[in-house]
Amino acid sequence: MSPKNETLVLTISLLTTILLIGGGFWWFSRKSNVDLNKIISSQSNNSSSSNQNQAQNTSAQPQGTTFSAVQNVPTGLFNYGGSTSWAPIRLTIDPAIQAARPEFRLRYVQPSNAAPGTGTGIESLIDGQLTFVHSSRPILDQELSRAQQRGFKLNQIPVAIDGLAVAVNPNLNIPGLTIDQLK
Repeated sequence: MSPKNETLVLTISLLTTILLIGGGFWWFSRKSNVDLNKIISSQSNNSSSSNQNQAQNTSAQPQGTTFSAVQNVPTGLFNYGGSTSWAPIRLTIDPAIQAARPEFRLRYVQPSNAAPGTGTGIESLIDGQLTFVHSSRPILDQELSRAQQRGFKLNQIPVAIDGLAVAVNPNLNIPGLTIDQLK
């Protein structure tokens, strides 16, 4: 393949990925009723004015539309890990949650003996090393069974849709791919 074709394919792949991530982020922010701009801008204020703004925003907002309005939030430090799909979002969301709910502290934990990912995250959760896990796939039956053997049940709560872009070199002469072939 010529360098010109490689550059074109890589550019199209990059643009497609950016569009999918941006679309997913837009969809998430609309469906979750979370105003990230308001939360992020409140982080730049000092803590005293931030607390005043939160009190005003909480009374003016309908129940549950901002992080600060969520009821019955547990207190303490919560370790989590899992899917790397959440990593870019975590860098924005965790500080926003922390600013709105300082009593609810989050700490991302890298696995010490394996690469980060859904499988190692769920394994660490079942082993009692994590409080919750981000997963980019449904929980497997063997993971559910292992948790049940340890005396608890795993609960899945969807929070976003993950998108994938597939780029194929046009010189490969592939007429098409099925979903099963991509899996």
